[in-house]
Amino acid sequence: MDELDDETLHALYISMHHQVENTKLRIPASKVAALIGLHEYGNPVEDFLEMLYQGLDDLLHLDASVLHMEVTTKDAELDALIRKSGADAALNTVLKWTADTRTTANVNDAMSLSHKVQNHVDKARKKHKLTKEEGQKLQEALASKLRQSVGKRNESLAIQLYENQHGVEIHSTNDKLYFLYFPHPGQVKALTCPSPCPCDKAKALENFIERADKTSLHPRTGQHFSVCGMVDGVADVLRIDDADDSWTTERIVVEVKNRMGRFRDPVPLHDVIQMAVYMKMLGVRQGDMVQCIHQAETRIHVTRVSLDAYPLTSTAVLDCTCSTDLWVSLVVPRLYTYADVIYAFRLDSSRRRAFLQASPTDQMRLLRADLPFL
Repeated sequence: MDELDDETLHALYISMHHQVENTKLRIPASKVAALIGLHEYGNPVEDFLEMLYQGLDDLLHLDASVLHMEVTTKDAELDALIRKSGADAALNTVLKWTADTRTTANVNDAMSLSHKVQNHVDKARKKHKLTKEEGQKLQEALASKLRQSVGKRNESLAIQLYENQHGVEIHSTNDKLYFLYFPHPGQVKALTCPSPCPCDKAKALENFIERADKTSLHPRTGQHFSVCGMVDGVADVLRIDDADDSWTTERIVVEVKNRMGRFRDPVPLHDVIQMAVYMKMLGVRQGDMVQCIHQAETRIHVTRVSLDAYPLTSTAVLDCTCSTDLWVSLVVPRLYTYADVIYAFRLDSSRRRAFLQASPTDQMRLLRADLPFL
């Protein structure tokens, strides 16, 4: 795009204003923990940029053009780094392995490929073909693809083993999108009472959050923001009352996490928060976290997660001490704060461009000024 004069640039931004103002944030369930600062491997800057320009490609390209920056995709960036490393053949073989969807993925094979990636990256750095930052980015990108491949290819193995061990049938496996639609605080009369506690607002909001499920993603208006995701499965389990030996069935969420090395015990908090989101989407109180490792044999480790038990009822990381409910005390208030900051940035071109051209260190500083929990 040619250099734009101020008047033309202003007119272009004005023409996008309606779309920018009416594009509602849609948060993947798998990212909730990262966006509220509770993911041990989160990338706050990358996540923020993804959410900032979600559904607003024209705005991203205009901002980038003004700053003389190039817009690229993760795959294009990865391809460029692979070519620059000089180990094209070996690293593209790793990529080909991650793209396989027909066979299960042996964890030992994935670990071996990960070590090979590390060796090729180290050699490329020693030969000065890659900088330290480029090598780290290349290694992390391929490691992420390896983890994702293992997860997708082995999910059915974990579910089948869980069914066999627990005598239940899993249904609703990734068959639809579930949504939580969060209302604008101003739309909820119950929130007009002056209360400094975010818990009170989150509790009031609980009755106004809409739940929906769809087979495809269609734009919806009216909400302040939404959270969406697919569940790995749902099961109906037997529940026995010890008092009178009566029994009922209870619906639970089943979530699979394929591990590369070992089972995580306790289950990482970010995985528990993702499970909590799914439970809220389906209106259930409990779920089973199924960790799976597929090597010579397939092994699973099952952990029951409950909205009424630790760590989802805990004061360890709460912003407020008036409630031990992690959902109302921390998750919901932080999601609202995050959405409000995203919307503020979307409507301020100077602020967006300043963030885009800042150094990584300054980007984190700018983020934490508005989102101190990151």
